[in-house]
Parts: sequence; structure tokens; C-alpha cells
Amino acid sequence: MPTPTLYIYSSSELEYSSNPAEDVYYYEIKIPEEIVLPANSVVNIDMKLRICMYCPNTDNRMYGVSVIPTNSIITTPLVHALGCTSMTNSTGAVDLFIPLRNVTDTAYTISSGTALLQFMFKQYDPFRVRFVESDHIMME
Repeated sequence: MPTPTLYIYSSSELEYSSNPAEDVYYYEIKIPEEIVLPANSVVNIDMKLRICMYCPNTDNRMYGVSVIPTNSIITTPLVHALGCTSMTNSTGAVDLFIPLRNVTDTAYTISSGTALLQFMFKQYDPFRVRFVESDHIMME
């Protein structure tokens, strides 16, 4: 199977590194703005990303991508609100929203630019990352 490409459009003002030159096995995503999660609450975070994964120059088959926590999430009182270890988006171009749950009795603040989550494909299969300039993710 050819290596699929994850196309990302970011509408936030965060600076992401340039497109990785090599295939990757994960790609960290950043919280787009400071967010305060009230005690014992669930917040659906708009990541301000539109994503689409497919294999260009083939049949352009769309693929789902998993969003899983980074190792650093264990230093926080946060868990996925869905109670699972990963979330997989539907195929096609989708806007990314992540539900997080604060499991403590005090509010918790996530700073802008914090990387608590990462994209992964299938069973740790490699993929490419390309940032695009338009929210209309185009096929090559």
C-alpha cells in the first residue's frame, strides 16, 4: 500500500513546524488557545484543524486517523471524555473537536500550544503530513 498523507489546515494562530521531510508514525497536535476546564466537567475543544487522509496519486481512497493521548497527558487530570484510549474520525475532510474530561474537584487550565494529543494511523503505520493553505483540502 502506498503511504497515505494526512492533510491539515489550521485556522488557529499557532505555529506548527513545517511539513516533516520523512514519513512519521505519530504527529503531535497542539491546543489552539488557553482553555479552562471547570471541575468535574467535559469540554469539547475545537482544535481549529480540518484534516483529511488519503493516498494521493492512487485511487484517492480516504482513511480514518486516530487521535490518542501523548505521554504527557498523564501529568494532567484529563482523560478522553469518551472513556477510551483513542478516538477515530470519520473519513473525508473533517473539523477536529476533542472532548476532554477534568476528573478533579478543581478547575484545570490548558495553555495554548500544549501538545496533549497526537495523530496516528492504523497499527502505527507510517504516514506523511502536509499543511495546506486553504480549508478546502485538495487532492494532488
